[in-house]
Amino acid sequence: MPLNEDFSQAERDPLVDAEQCAVRLLAQREHSELEIARKLGRRGFESDVIAVVQARLIEAGYLSNQRYAEQYVRLRGERGYGPQRIRMELAERGLSDSEIGQALADDSTDWYAAAQHVYTKKYHQQAPVDYRERSKRMRFLQYRGFEPEHIQSVMEP
Repeated sequence: MPLNEDFSQAERDPLVDAEQCAVRLLAQREHSELEIARKLGRRGFESDVIAVVQARLIEAGYLSNQRYAEQYVRLRGERGYGPQRIRMELAERGLSDSEIGQALADDSTDWYAAAQHVYTKKYHQQAPVDYRERSKRMRFLQYRGFEPEHIQSVMEP
């Protein structure tokens, strides 16, 4: 057998392969537990292997939903998204309501100022010309995930 020949798939330990794959993913950016599970599943790893790898990564401190949520809230807030949209996106990524609530509570973003910044960036200092235009602008802020009180504070003359 040549020395440079790879080991066959049967000789490789799927647990080690899955853990190495997960660590590579986490080295690129934070992931939620659900994201790691989905990505490992797409790569063909069995669910029991995925569960063991997740437990090891959590125990080692490499995988943390709370840390992921805090980073996600900060990054999406900086990109002009409001708390409602961020909450929905985190729920889609498998985080619990308590994890999401804690991350939003710990974040220091001034959502009123963020809504004002997003509004000013898009519409500059131009006042809406009529009710339709005002409604369109309010829907834009709502789509970005800002709460009604944030939108109202921006839209008041």
